[in-house]
Amino acid sequence: MFHPHRLALATACFLIVPAAWGQSAQDGWAWQATVHQLEWQNSSDADAVAWDVSAWVGTNRNRVWFRGEGGHHVDGAARDYRQELLWGHPVAKWEWLVGVRQDEGTTPSRTYFVLGIQAQGPFGIWLESTGYLGEGSRAGDDVHVGYRLMAEREWPLSGRLILGARAEYELWSEDHVRYSEGHGPSGVFGSLRLRYAASGRIAPYAGVEWFRLVGDTGDLAPRFGETAEETRFIVGIRLQFGGH
Repeated sequence: MFHPHRLALATACFLIVPAAWGQSAQDGWAWQATVHQLEWQNSSDADAVAWDVSAWVGTNRNRVWFRGEGGHHVDGAARDYRQELLWGHPVAKWEWLVGVRQDEGTTPSRTYFVLGIQAQGPFGIWLESTGYLGEGSRAGDDVHVGYRLMAEREWPLSGRLILGARAEYELWSEDHVRYSEGHGPSGVFGSLRLRYAASGRIAPYAGVEWFRLVGDTGDLAPRFGETAEETRFIVGIRLQFGGH
């Protein structure tokens, strides 16, 4: 039987802590914390608050990352919370990531081993490609796997106005554990946000977000009182802090 909690503990102890803190002073420490999204969404079922945050601390060779996301993305479903603790190792323009992920708000709560990469790709596109491995929740499923691909790009429109576009694709072997049957893929997401950079740290924004559940997930959602496709108006604020 696969035991993700044991793997999570081993990963945290043997990868994250020694790699990040075993650096010489000459490498130069730095940190950054970004609230990418803190927003209100006008869902057709009930208005919701959603957030997406990330933070890192370390050197130009090794960093410890925290990535978190939460909100009410599907009508009729419980709020989902994703938290990741990762060790990052930059190589050229890419950064390799390994660590653990904890999901709350779903039934049951889940722990995953995480392996991925992130990079500033061509044409100014930020890319995150992440794979997940956890314990199966259904009878006969010892392993539950998932994959998430996110791409984001920004266009400066004037002195302070910035247009951002974001697209995500998620693939899960168990439809993200909401249902007792069916298999993924689970969904595609897209959004546009126009923000005003009031300062180097604060930027309010407004925009629109669209999502569609696909595969077995899209077929099963209406049977459980959920919406399989929706477009939402969003209003929020972006915050960023950092130092050396």
